[in-house]
Amino acid sequence: MLSLKFSLLSLFFSAFIAGIKADGPCSDADLAALGFHLGSPIDDMIPKLKVSTKAIRKVMMGNLTSVSESNRPAVADKIAKELSKGGISGVDGQCLLCFAGSAQCVASKCKGACVSSEYSKQCQSCIMEHCHASFVSCVGQETVNPAQHKDMMNAK
Repeated sequence: MLSLKFSLLSLFFSAFIAGIKADGPCSDADLAALGFHLGSPIDDMIPKLKVSTKAIRKVMMGNLTSVSESNRPAVADKIAKELSKGGISGVDGQCLLCFAGSAQCVASKCKGACVSSEYSKQCQSCIMEHCHASFVSCVGQETVNPAQHKDMMNAK
């Protein structure tokens, strides 16, 4: 009897958890193009992730005061232009708005924690506390965390 109750409870939670997925504008193809798709082979992901993080960093370093939501479309357009220079194109503009919003969040809420390194423990903690949930909600799914691949990105 206990086994049956446990099985039913497990089934309920499995069905409930499987149904939780935000519907965001970023397709698997968009995330793979950016190197942020969790299912991508590592050899395909790292070069794209490197281009994407470099593009986002460059745009935000030149636009540290552009952190309001009204500036988000302009920031996303600048990110798209930088990505294009790195050979990445075709990513949905609405998806890039999520990345722009995340970058703006980091610039406004984590600037002090991230000034020395975007991969420092302090920076990553701040991002997780203030920016991660809204990014995942916007994108529609969990993505690769560039900090977990910093050594590989620096090596290639």
